[in-house]
Amino acid sequence: MAKREQVEKTVHSIAQAQADYEQLMEEIRGYCLQVKQLREQAVHHRNTILVPLQKVLPKINRC
Repeated sequence: MAKREQVEKTVHSIAQAQADYEQLMEEIRGYCLQVKQLREQAVHHRNTILVPLQKVLPKINRC
């Protein structure tokens, strides 16, 4: 009986480890998605704010 209980504990531990792994992977995927979105926002802000500002600054400095 002790052998069977040990096997059941081991199987339970493996199942718990797999569930924990899947949860961590899902969390990592969420972080990766956030990083992708932040990079896209950075490109958008650079193109809509920084580039036009760089075009205007030389004109302001000439005043």
